[in-house]
Amino acid sequence: MPPYRGPERSNPYYAVKFIRTGSRLFVAKINEPIEHRDLARKDGILDQVEQLRLEKPLDVDAGLITVVQDYPRYGGDKIIISGVSSSLAIPTADEAGLDAREQTVIIFQEQSPGYTVSKTDFP
Repeated sequence: MPPYRGPERSNPYYAVKFIRTGSRLFVAKINEPIEHRDLARKDGILDQVEQLRLEKPLDVDAGLITVVQDYPRYGGDKIIISGVSSSLAIPTADEAGLDAREQTVIIFQEQSPGYTVSKTDFP
């Protein structure tokens, strides 16, 4: 699967699983029931994800994005990042307590022009 190129415009509201390695985002297809581990394997990044999880936990994240588009009552186009990956044991925090999810918000914002990106504090 190619790296993330912004939200799909074909559906105004959807939720899909994602994996981030460094500044690269990998997102499952809409309505694709898949575990994070299988998504990583399918994209050929499973070894990289496992290595980053152990050595550089700020450089890897996995969870769910909910995309809301064309709904003025919700304040415009939004991406909401939530959840965790139990199949990959992500997210983790480094010893300093820094949050990989904050990096994920920044990267989704950079790669999704016109969208407001936020995260929830619960899985």
